[in-house]
Amino acid sequence: MEDAGPDMRLIQPYADDWTSVRFGNGSFDTASRELTPVVEGLIRTSQDMLYVTLSGSARHLEVHTVCGHRYQGPERAGAVSFIPAGCERRLVLQDVRSRWASISLPPQLTAMLWPEDRPAARPAPFTNAHHPFIATAVAECARLHRVDGVFDPAYAETLSAAIVHYLTRADGAAARPGGGRSAGLSPRQMRTVRAYVEAHLDQPISVSTLAASIGISAGHFFRAFRSTAGMTPLAYLQKTRMARAMEMLERGDASITEVALSVGFSNLGHFSRLFARSTGRLPSAYRRGGPLGEDSK
Repeated sequence: MEDAGPDMRLIQPYADDWTSVRFGNGSFDTASRELTPVVEGLIRTSQDMLYVTLSGSARHLEVHTVCGHRYQGPERAGAVSFIPAGCERRLVLQDVRSRWASISLPPQLTAMLWPEDRPAARPAPFTNAHHPFIATAVAECARLHRVDGVFDPAYAETLSAAIVHYLTRADGAAARPGGGRSAGLSPRQMRTVRAYVEAHLDQPISVSTLAASIGISAGHFFRAFRSTAGMTPLAYLQKTRMARAMEMLERGDASITEVALSVGFSNLGHFSRLFARSTGRLPSAYRRGGPLGEDSK
């Protein structure tokens, strides 16, 4: 919930239905607010944060920050705001009814493209900007969390990396260090990553953990892996999990719950939805028919 501290969200009256989920060194928060005449407070964070109004609006929003950014005007659904680390943001909302979500970006991702020794690379703070990519991505995070009841750390870190890249380009900031096409991973590095994934499929696996297994930063790993494998780390993880699940279901010596746990899903519904999305069939139908069963005809 909103509280005071080194990282502060002191906003009153408090929002309703507040949910906060950690992923690695980042976090995802979402909440709603019924019609409220006046809302005011401050936000101070040690991490770069994106705030999206998912639905609803406010008649008037006024923002003042210690880093010089100011804003006055209405707030609309789909609006995106960026609060840089250490940039305290004071706000006043009038006649507000909305649902919102925020993502605090993992520092290991932002440090790669927004290093401290190149302050011009960091996007400037903004309020109520039009960034459909960010608004849609954050809204999808909120939807998946609401539907599945879980928040996949690899998905969250992949999304955060995509947002960081998008902001770097959208703001016209400097290109990635070294410029040009991102170098890929070596065969040895790919073997190490694949071996780690295979050995830990029954556990949550984050992009930062995979990067650490070969001794590089998460931001570098994300780009290099995609350049080498032709897919994101998240897509590779899901593909590998589903392939293992199909093998186990074809053998028929484990229950569907046991299969789900063996490939890293504690939520059976979440596993079933992803499996059906990947194969076109629910796990129970796949186990009955195998890869070429009657239910596929």
